[in-house]
Amino acid sequence: MSNNRMLAFMEEKAEWADVFRPRGAMLVEGDWVRRTNYSSTLEYIARNGIDSFYGRGDNPWIARSMVDAINKEGGVLSMEDLQGYQVEVYDPVKSTYHGNTVYTTDAP
Repeated sequence: MSNNRMLAFMEEKAEWADVFRPRGAMLVEGDWVRRTNYSSTLEYIARNGIDSFYGRGDNPWIARSMVDAINKEGGVLSMEDLQGYQVEVYDPVKSTYHGNTVYTTDAP
């Protein structure tokens, strides 16, 4: 998504207003961004484990929120998709650049 398209998306979505338009106008370079809902979500995952993110815990509110938001925007994701997801661990790609060792992820 281009920067202009992302900016338009954030301007038109009411759910992003508290983050990117806290005083009514869009934030500009140098302004602080406060993501209190995001930090609360990360704290919840830290306390309750990663299964809470994938909807496998006692309270699947994170997964349900993601599924609902993605489907509302025309995407396709189900609770079963998240609940059935399994992480696959790959060895990192290792290279050298200007005498420094660089690690990155490989394509899935």
